[in-house]
Amino acid sequence: NDCFPDVDKQNYFSMRRYLTPLILFDPENKDTMAVGGRRGENGDDNDELGPKQCAAALSALTSDLDAVLLDCTTFQEKITLGADVLVPAIVRHLTHRSTSDRAVRALSSLLALGNLVG
Repeated sequence: NDCFPDVDKQNYFSMRRYLTPLILFDPENKDTMAVGGRRGENGDDNDELGPKQCAAALSALTSDLDAVLLDCTTFQEKITLGADVLVPAIVRHLTHRSTSDRAVRALSSLLALGNLVG
């Protein structure tokens, strides 16, 4: 499990929590993805992973990146994902109308953070 190193360091709110909606929601697919392969009862979207959940994950990720920008001394503890994982997970959402603005914002925060910490 990829989260074990973070939990061993007592980082229970790892940035890995954002990967699930960012990776599972496919912006190229017209339909939303049912979590666990099932649809919600009565056609509701409570059990579906769609652009709203992905946009929420991008917004929360941006907030976390902005918080690290304010205190760069915690960079090593807070940023638990490498750029090779995080950037592609964000960039794939630039094409969807509902997520593109939040993806741009997340990328700009990530670039600003990279500029500060080197």
